[in-house]
Amino acid sequence: RVAVLPCAGYAAGLHRPVTLVVGDLSFLHDVNGLSLLRGGEMAPPLTVLLVNNKGGGIFSFLPVAGAVGAEAFERLWGTPQNVDLEGICRAHGIPHQRVTSPNDLAPALATAWGINRHSIVEVNTDRHTNLTMHKQLQAAVVAAVHKAHRLL
Repeated sequence: RVAVLPCAGYAAGLHRPVTLVVGDLSFLHDVNGLSLLRGGEMAPPLTVLLVNNKGGGIFSFLPVAGAVGAEAFERLWGTPQNVDLEGICRAHGIPHQRVTSPNDLAPALATAWGINRHSIVEVNTDRHTNLTMHKQLQAAVVAAVHKAHRLL
């Protein structure tokens, strides 16, 4: 698993800023690492793009999602969380922004990259909507590939 501290070390090794995209559960597993980022000890800056889908949304893409009942899946793989991630950042003295619409993402990242210190940009998403959108995108790609193959 790749989370906050390994990526901060990666940025330090590169001697340049790094942006990490990480889910909420991975972030929570590495939350103690925020204490090292508090004073900027590990520089250059790490920007964390935190995808908060209130649990293990990535597991919805795996076969197990259809192999067990919805309740068991949610309890064992969805692992819902309701943690105040902004509060955790505040407690560690790490700048935090919450993105509430797609149009707000680019400006939030520009702000994070512009402050030249470790920061968190939290994007709230819905697991079920995300899965549906990915399935629609996959179907469109499959259709385009089949169409292109027929042209050959």
